[in-house]
Order: sequence, then structure tokens, then C-alpha cells
Amino acid sequence: MLALKQSMELAGKNLLHCLRPEDDFRPMWGLNINPDFRAELRRSRFEHNVGRWWDAMLRLEAATGFAIPAEMEVAMLRDLKCCLEYPLSVCAPVDTTASCFDGHTQREVLMALAALVRWRDNDWAIEAGHQMILALDRFLLDGGNWDLALMNEIATKRGRFVDVTRTEPTTARLDINAGVESTRTHGRMIEGLLEFYISTGDAAAICLATRLAELHLQVSTLPDGTVPETELYVHTHSLFGTYRGLLMYGQLTRQRQFTDRIAKTYANAVRAAVKQSGFVSHDWGSEKSGETTSPGDAGQLALWLGRLGYSEFLDDAERIVRARILPSQITESLGLLPAGGQDAAADLNDLAVGAFGGMQAHSHGGKRPTTDITAADLHTLCDIYSHIVEEAPIGLVVNFHLSYEDKRIRMEATRADFGRLMIQPKIARPVSVRVPSWAPIESVRLTVNGRPAGPSWVGQFLIVPVESPPARIEVEYGLPFDTIRERTDGVDYRITWRGDDVIGITPNTDFLPFYPTAPDPDKGI
Repeated sequence: MLALKQSMELAGKNLLHCLRPEDDFRPMWGLNINPDFRAELRRSRFEHNVGRWWDAMLRLEAATGFAIPAEMEVAMLRDLKCCLEYPLSVCAPVDTTASCFDGHTQREVLMALAALVRWRDNDWAIEAGHQMILALDRFLLDGGNWDLALMNEIATKRGRFVDVTRTEPTTARLDINAGVESTRTHGRMIEGLLEFYISTGDAAAICLATRLAELHLQVSTLPDGTVPETELYVHTHSLFGTYRGLLMYGQLTRQRQFTDRIAKTYANAVRAAVKQSGFVSHDWGSEKSGETTSPGDAGQLALWLGRLGYSEFLDDAERIVRARILPSQITESLGLLPAGGQDAAADLNDLAVGAFGGMQAHSHGGKRPTTDITAADLHTLCDIYSHIVEEAPIGLVVNFHLSYEDKRIRMEATRADFGRLMIQPKIARPVSVRVPSWAPIESVRLTVNGRPAGPSWVGQFLIVPVESPPARIEVEYGLPFDTIRERTDGVDYRITWRGDDVIGITPNTDFLPFYPTAPDPDKGI
């Protein structure tokens, strides 16, 4: 398992490799890897991944300085413009006269446009985003339905049409009584609208975000923090994305009914759904088809809530990164061979290395490189990385025990016999260090410039006073072993933890497992 910054930059390289000159630099969908390590490239629906690519790559550049080749930027900007040339002024499939309306992807395009404004000062993105938001607002009916008839009327005048039979079946039947099903198409857009508003100040963005936030507070949450029941399909990533948007909306607009509701929903519903190992299904209410974007969403919710005062959730964010997202990454060449066709073996390996576990063939393994999942996980990791350390009125606040360096601080996190975090501040500010709640309190040791110091606690944080020149701080703590039984899809997994790292599991898969195989005491091995 790589250090966080290495993992992020390896994922960035994977997203560069997914743009192939022979495919006109349009991002691939994914890579199917068979148990015999023969693989097949999937090229469908590039418009699904253009926005995701831009959002993830510009965030990575901002977080670590990762370089994006100029020719790829030119190609991807052309691709993004192509996706928005559809008569409806929204993102739609290209190269076809008949298109479904993909409500699922509008969020990612809004995120991409916001990122292009924020980090590239792109005037086209400002205007394209404004027109897109006006169109989305026009097509969204008060009850939550998309006005497909109006979309089709507009498209037909331009020689295109909306193929209702290919549109998500949920899209045509939404109403305020349909429950969380509507998150599949537009609840997840709230975050993208807010990001665009922050980048541009466009009033249309905050107005549409308000419409959606007020709707989804009713249909996607309940006062007791549970998820409304529905017999219709619910996409976990979209549900959690809706919760991210509602929390962000409440924070930005200073409305506690949103932040309080999502805090309760995270505590009661999200924590219950995301198992300790980080497993959660792609499909809400199922235990099949795991993926790692939804755990990433949960990790970001935990981070955002932690920054709002719910510091007990920060343990969840670091555990999800350590125990789920990073172990799902393919970090070295698999020696893949083509399953057929003209795909070169070396190219296939480049497409796999750096990808995070997509639609998993096993609850804890069977990694399948999927571009949208790699991009979403990279987005999450950039957010975590950018908040390892924060500068606050109380001083430098260390949220996570992960190696990190910037102009304010250098940190090195190691785990062997004990967990150790070495901190070298570069500025004269007090330092607050979160200590994981699972660390035995009697095992915590604090030294300053090599000398023992009596820990001063404020909640879950150690407080180290300011010194000039800045001191070398070391925090040491025990790494307790624990073995739990976690039942998923009818299988009882025995998972061994050391701190918040998984060090073994049984039963396991021998095909691209996330974790080492642990001895099975029930079988005497």
C-alpha cells in the first residue's frame, strides 16, 4: 500500500493513460480483467467520464502540483465542449441522433466547469455552466420530474430527439412521494451547483441548488436519520452524493436544519450501511457488487462533519482511506495479455496500474479498473490530503496520521511496533493532534525535541504549545489487534485489524485481493 500522495499521483497517471491517441484522447470506460489475467478494453460512453476526469485531475494538480500534459488538456477541453453541444445545453451522449437524457452525469460536468473556472480562469466554462444551469432549471418540474416532453420538443427542432425508452426508467416517473429514488438523477447535482456558485458567483446556480436541497431534505432524508423506504432502485453513490450536497448547502447557507439532518443521517444510516471494512454495495440495500466511490463519499462526509465539530467521525474518514480505498488500488503491473482484438499488452498494463477497485467481483477483491471510480476516489483522496493539516485560529490542527509536507509543516507517519507521527512545524503556531479513539489512552506518549512532555488534552486532540524556533513533536501510541466477524452477501469474513489497518482476512480471494489472507483458526491453518 502506497503513501497517500504516491497513491494519488499514481491514480493521476492512470487517468492520463486512459486517454489514448488511437481513441482520439477520449477516456475509456474501463478494463475487464479475467481470472487468467487476460483483459479487454471497454470504450463506451466517453461523455460519462469527461467531467469526472477534469474534476479529479485539476484537484490533483492543486493538491500536489501534478503536471497535466498540454495536449491532453486541449483534447479533453474539446471533448467537454462536444458533450455540451447537444441542443439542450446539458451534457448528453454524442455521435448519435437519438440520445437518452443522462441526469446522472450532470453533476460531474458542473464540477468540471467549476474547476476550470477556479484553476484555469476559463471564460467559456463560465458561460457554458450558466446556460447549462438555466436549462436544467427549466427542465426540472416542481414535483421532481424531468420534463422529457419539453426536452424532446427542443431537441427535435435541431434534428435530435430524446429517446425515452433509453432514458433511466426512474426519470420519467419522479414525484415528491417517490422517496430517495430521485437521488439517481438530480440530488447529486446539488454539490456541483454549489461548486459552480463558489467559483463564479452565478445566482442561477444557488437558486437551483436551493430548489433541489429543499426537495431532497424531504424525499431523501428522515428526521430520525434513517433513509426513506422505497421499492424503487437507489444508487448508493448518488444517495451519498445527495447527502454531501445537502451538508454543503447547509454549511454555506447557515441553515442548521440541513447540517443537523445530515449529521444524524451519517450517524444512523451511512455508518450502518458502510461496514467497518468499508464495504458497501453499488446498489442501496444490496450486499453484492461492491465499489469504492460510496465509501469515499462516506469518508468525505465524515471529514466535513469532523470540521463542523463532530470530531469523532474523523476516525471513520482515515479508516476508510486506509482500509478500503488504498488497498483497492492496483499498484504494479499485472502482466496482462489481451483477451482478443488489437489491444496491446503493454497498453493494457498501463491502463490498469494506478486504478482503484471498480465494480468488484468479490466483496474484498477482484479489482476492475473503471475510470469513473478511479476519478471519484481521486477526488476523495485530494480532499482528505488537503485537510491532513489545517491552519485554524487555535493553531495548526492535525486531523490525520498520514505523511504530509507543505510550507507550514512536515509530517512523517510510520507504523511498526507502535504508531508514530513525527511533526516538524515550520511556523511558530500551537499544534493540535487528533489521537485515534481506538488507541489505548495509556499508550499515548508525547515528546517535544526528544524530551517527554505531559499530554494536554482537549477532546480527542493533544495540544502542544507554540515554541520558537518550532519544536520537533513526536506522538506515539499503541496499535491494538482486533479480529471481527463481518457478514457480507451471506459470507462470514474474519477480519484482523491492527489499529485502523486491515492486516488479514479469511476467507479470501486469490484474484486481486485487497488484503493478505489470514490464517483460519476454524480450519486449523
